[in-house]
Amino acid sequence: MLLLIAILILLLTPLAMLIIHLVRPRFSYHWLVAVAGAGLAWPMVLISRPSVPHLIPLMTWQPEAYLTTSPILLNDSVSWSYGLAISTLALVIVLTAVARMGQSDWRAWVGTLSLAGMGLLAALAGNPITMLMAWAALDGVELLILLALGRQSVVREEMVLAFSARVAGIFLLLLAWMVAMSSGETLAFDAIPPSTILLLLSAAGIRLVVLSLHMPFTRRFPFQPDLGTALRLIPAATSLVLLGRIAISRQSPTDLAVSSIAQGVMSDNLTALVLAFSALAALVGGVLWVMSNNELDGRPYWVLGMASLSMAAAIRAQPEASQAFGLAMILAGGVLFLYSVRHRFLMIFPILGLLGFTALPFTPAWEGVQVYSPLIPLSVKIVFLLAHALLLTGYLKHFLRTTESLSGVERWVWVIYPLGLGLLVLVQFSWLLWKSADLKGLLLAVKWEGLATIGLAVLFWFVNLGFLQKQQIGETTPVRFISLRWLFRIFLDIYRFTGRLVSIFTLILEGEGGVLWALVLLILLFSLLLQRGLGG
Repeated sequence: MLLLIAILILLLTPLAMLIIHLVRPRFSYHWLVAVAGAGLAWPMVLISRPSVPHLIPLMTWQPEAYLTTSPILLNDSVSWSYGLAISTLALVIVLTAVARMGQSDWRAWVGTLSLAGMGLLAALAGNPITMLMAWAALDGVELLILLALGRQSVVREEMVLAFSARVAGIFLLLLAWMVAMSSGETLAFDAIPPSTILLLLSAAGIRLVVLSLHMPFTRRFPFQPDLGTALRLIPAATSLVLLGRIAISRQSPTDLAVSSIAQGVMSDNLTALVLAFSALAALVGGVLWVMSNNELDGRPYWVLGMASLSMAAAIRAQPEASQAFGLAMILAGGVLFLYSVRHRFLMIFPILGLLGFTALPFTPAWEGVQVYSPLIPLSVKIVFLLAHALLLTGYLKHFLRTTESLSGVERWVWVIYPLGLGLLVLVQFSWLLWKSADLKGLLLAVKWEGLATIGLAVLFWFVNLGFLQKQQIGETTPVRFISLRWLFRIFLDIYRFTGRLVSIFTLILEGEGGVLWALVLLILLFSLLLQRGLGG
């Protein structure tokens, strides 16, 4: 019940802010309202940590004989972990906004809390149908936010196109449900049919990998550290939940180290191909992350690199490793993206964030080293190590970048701003306490990879990566190809061409001869139906 209340608070708070703005346009305490809403929802999610998984029914569809699956929420270790990460990120975005009052705006907090409410609902989805509807609602909220901020027609075209591409992930999830039904099976997260695994992976992959490289129009928007971070990380978190479900469903109960979703699902060659693709995507994300001018421009590449590591762990049926990289993407990434005001006393927070995804022993992402299983090919393991090291190097590069300091502000800002950054770090490292029982079974034989990534990152840093860091990400041919912008431009050209055809057709029908053309089309349609009838 507390989780439902938290979702309602996150959704009703921005609605209240909108109403207040309409009634009192000069109202200047929106920040306090946003903090109150996010601050009330966060402890409710925190204390809802389940001892055992339990279901929260939302409604029962009728008739049950035909609609056997109804919307339901599931509170277990996966959904609660990502739900806590989403609610923490929303609260910290609002808290740290005190240091960016000149750049922040109440509309950014409305968008952030709306995304957090829908993201929490999607993270808690108890079955694919609930997740499908939550994804659709989340995408709708995201589209409304972007359309409200983007006034130019070209930007709006890109938004609609990105939304259409995101719908492809929803369609694949729906297709997986239909495939399961056609074979007489029920698609549920606790028993995913083998025939749907590849479709579910594709659904999560499209929303994580492909779409993380799009949305270049968000750079033109204000509220970059605030709303931009929420737009990048919260939708990605809801897709990471699906990867965790896939890994858990296909995990072997007898042998964690050798379990693989290839068993009964995909051939060894296809599994190796998908794993190699994930490794390549992680490497590309790491390279572009290091090449980025700053951490805000590099957000899509951070998501690409970390999500690829999480997906690789899901492919190997390693839910702990998938969750470790997924949570590090949200929490450690959130620390860096919101670290917009720099001071030597505040540097401890990004340092801890960096440590949090090194995969060293007794760090939050320790279980992530399972992705470097000795069963995967050595070449793929090396690519993963390089990608992980590049992500560490880019993180170090960006948080050492100099920028304005926190000066000339009231003393209470010096309390609130570090409190927000510290909350992300605290939640990230509290993961060690919550997972202490599981960490006891982690094999020490595979721990050298964490040290290897640190060594590679230090090496990359000291050689200064001259061939990468001196480059600026521009519209060069390699970057355009890697970022898939060429593909989206093809879709955009098709969209515009289709729009012109529709406009021409509409102009013809609305002209003076429109009635005659309508009669001609009606006669042709009648003739076609008549021929079909006579032929039958």
